[in-house]
Amino acid sequence: MSYYLVIIESPNKKQAVTKYLKKSFPDKNFIVESTIGHFRDLPKKELGVDLKTFIPKYELDKSKKPIINKIIEKAKSATEIYIATDPDREGEAIGWHIDTVLKQNKIDSSKIYRIRYNEITPKALSDAIKNKTSLDLNLIKAQETRRILDRLVGWYLSALLMQEFGKDLGLNLSAGRVQTPAVYLVYERDKKIENFKPEPYFKTTLNLIKDNIEFKATKKYKINDFDTPEKDYQKYNKLKKIKVIDVKKKNKKEPAPLPYITRTVLSDITKNYKINSKVAMNILQKLFEKGLITYHRTDSARVSDDGIKLAKSICNKLNITHLFQGNPGKKGDQDGHECIRPTKILLPNDLEKNSDLTDLDKKVYKLIFNRFIESQLIPAEVFVTTIVFEDDFKTSGKVIIKEGYLEFRKRFAAANTSNNVNKSNNKDENKDDTEQENLPDIKKGDIIDITKINKEKLMTKPPAHYTQPTLLKKLEQEKIGRPSTYASILNKIIDIRKYIIEKKEKNSDYLFITDKGIKMVEFFMTKKDYNWIINVNFTKEMEGFLDKIAKGNVNESERKNYLRKFLDILKNINLNFREDVESTNKMLNLAKDISQTLNINLPDNINKFNVCNNFIKKHYDEYIKAKKPTTKMIEVAQKFFEKDTEISEEEKEKILNSYVLCSKYIDNKIKAINSKNKSKNKYNKKSKKNMAHLSKKQSKKYNYK
Repeated sequence: MSYYLVIIESPNKKQAVTKYLKKSFPDKNFIVESTIGHFRDLPKKELGVDLKTFIPKYELDKSKKPIINKIIEKAKSATEIYIATDPDREGEAIGWHIDTVLKQNKIDSSKIYRIRYNEITPKALSDAIKNKTSLDLNLIKAQETRRILDRLVGWYLSALLMQEFGKDLGLNLSAGRVQTPAVYLVYERDKKIENFKPEPYFKTTLNLIKDNIEFKATKKYKINDFDTPEKDYQKYNKLKKIKVIDVKKKNKKEPAPLPYITRTVLSDITKNYKINSKVAMNILQKLFEKGLITYHRTDSARVSDDGIKLAKSICNKLNITHLFQGNPGKKGDQDGHECIRPTKILLPNDLEKNSDLTDLDKKVYKLIFNRFIESQLIPAEVFVTTIVFEDDFKTSGKVIIKEGYLEFRKRFAAANTSNNVNKSNNKDENKDDTEQENLPDIKKGDIIDITKINKEKLMTKPPAHYTQPTLLKKLEQEKIGRPSTYASILNKIIDIRKYIIEKKEKNSDYLFITDKGIKMVEFFMTKKDYNWIINVNFTKEMEGFLDKIAKGNVNESERKNYLRKFLDILKNINLNFREDVESTNKMLNLAKDISQTLNINLPDNINKFNVCNNFIKKHYDEYIKAKKPTTKMIEVAQKFFEKDTEISEEEKEKILNSYVLCSKYIDNKIKAINSKNKSKNKYNKKSKKNMAHLSKKQSKKYNYK
């Protein structure tokens, strides 16, 4: 029986893609196979790039060999082969690797096609098959250039770091064209906060009344201006009246927020549900694979014609057609895909009984659904009044005269839609904070009674520490990275490299540079030949060059010259330093423990850094799984068990037999104690001063490792 082979990246899409293709083409037989992501890449233990020709050396992931062999066998007898990888630069590259491997195995190239779709729906897949095409070689060349640049920069500069700090900071060091400037941004912000010197300024507030309506007017003064506030205070405390100098009234339209793009949806998910960007991205991936949302790696808030039609149908189902307008949104820099939106008429409540989705999955879907529908509705209309008094005291009022999209928000989305996706979490020191809903009818020349006057001495505040959402926004503004890499950037610098740490303060998770991150950044700051790596303009310029390649605006000679420019800067770094460097005592002790735990022999020359490092990397994951908790860890865990009424005997046994589970359990309990103590001492000034030492004290008390 003849069949058509469809090759996708993720096995989680397989069921949905198969189902929808069968629905769209009932007379055809489709077989869907998955590569399970990337399956060919540069080798891990060597540079993998010819430094004369810049031709990369790719090798097949050994763990993926059975999967690829299966795809090759299926391809031999297929009538047609459709490469259906994700519709972005990385997806195109994976598609090219599939195409390359198939041709290497003498599969007829005339039956291999590329299909692209932005959502997993019957219509989208049907249109993709009908519009089958070839791979985009410009996009592939852009991805390959990006991979070569990342390897050159990372390979050489990471070696430079290891030479300088390998013995002091351990093995987990690396530099990269995206991660390093991202760490620098946090370093720079932390330094500004550290060096910030508060300066005094005054604010005077007048409590006013007219026609039995109370309202306020304020005035903020220049920094270090002590005389004017006192003069104003004495003047109006005596007069008890103030004259209106100007009144401005106007109707204003407030448009609905744009639909989500990758950065804004990650920001809202992490902020609303207190999870990190990596977990948030996994949820979005799951919703995409289930066919519930469009492709989630996008910088474009553009809405397709199909999206606008869908919004209209949903508005009809919700009986809010009087609010529907249909907005095409806004294009992004790359604009490869439209916004993140639902793919079908599926209300959030319709998912309640879906057992394949977690409660968090459903909340994220609702967030996306509500934001998209809002974006397609008419603006709110407000009446704004701005009043200026003598000596530049001001007040303003805003009254909603037509709710527009706010009507939908009040009825359906109030509990689940962020209002401030594109606004900073930090208050603007100079912003007028006297906006009120209800102002009396006031005319120019009116004399208004003052019921109370208050003069406040305030201090300027430093900028806030970055959070994951605000750092993502900064990365987007500086054009560092792409939507597909935002989550992995944060994961790498926070969880893997430990250059950044996340701490909870004032109900927000703020990012702080670690000692390790400081040493890395300041090292490159002192290196004249390599300090470009921390410059955000370096990455921005590189991304711009890659975009030009993707659009076909760079020839091969220009591309190689660009690569050669970086190689000329990097090639003087000694890559063979590890052969001469001795292992640290910490590394040797770890290697010996791995050898004992896994019952394997230590290699010769284990005293050499390179040999010891490779041995640890090769066996570390297996070692962690097999390692048992220490006696001290077991004692501490058992103390916590005594007060833990929710833990089962089966869970206790698992914890006491796994170093990882035991360590995680104890760490979580210590964090819970710290959090509880912090909450108890929230209003105790004396305790507040000691809060910085609390975690250290608890860790010392339960020093189990």
